[in-house]
Amino acid sequence: MLKRINYIVGSPATVAAQLNEYVAATQVDRLGIKIHLPGLANEHVRQTMKLFAQEVAPKVQLSKQAQAA
Repeated sequence: MLKRINYIVGSPATVAAQLNEYVAATQVDRLGIKIHLPGLANEHVRQTMKLFAQEVAPKVQLSKQAQAA
């Protein structure tokens, strides 16, 4: 089981798969996502946010069990 995740990086498919693994292991119903890191240009941050919203978030299945509680 995953105890703690510091960073998940990679293609949208990789990030979605790792987030789904984390959700399955922890049964969380919400995720906090940090996209802006020191040194990243604002345009890169905006592009990353858009990519996450369009290609990662729709593939992440939050725990239905945790949502029902």
